[in-house]
Amino acid sequence: MQWDWPQAECQIAHISIMSSASFHADEATACLLKHKFLNVGRAPNGDMFVIDFSTEACNPGFITHEEWSPWSDEPQDPRQFFQPIARTFDSFLYRVVEGKYLPMDYYAAREFNKFLADEQNA
Repeated sequence: MQWDWPQAECQIAHISIMSSASFHADEATACLLKHKFLNVGRAPNGDMFVIDFSTEACNPGFITHEEWSPWSDEPQDPRQFFQPIARTFDSFLYRVVEGKYLPMDYYAAREFNKFLADEQNA
């Protein structure tokens, strides 16, 4: 990522992306790394846009800033506040390039994932 990630702040669709140098400076990074998340940006409402590197798929998603904070006295596991927005990072980029739907934040992602699960089970 050091060589291929944007070296300046930018936007991918509606998501603000941090430069690779900003990852290390972000206050949430140390706590998120313990749980195999890399905070790489923000949703318009302030939710953290993260990459879940606990699997090879490296699926991107949101962690809600309203329910999880690295600054609380005893930070909880952020995984329970994570909602993926694509199955893989490649599929996320494909959705962006093709102008496909991407949830705006954690709550929209949660509703979209519920819709997809309900549709699959119907």
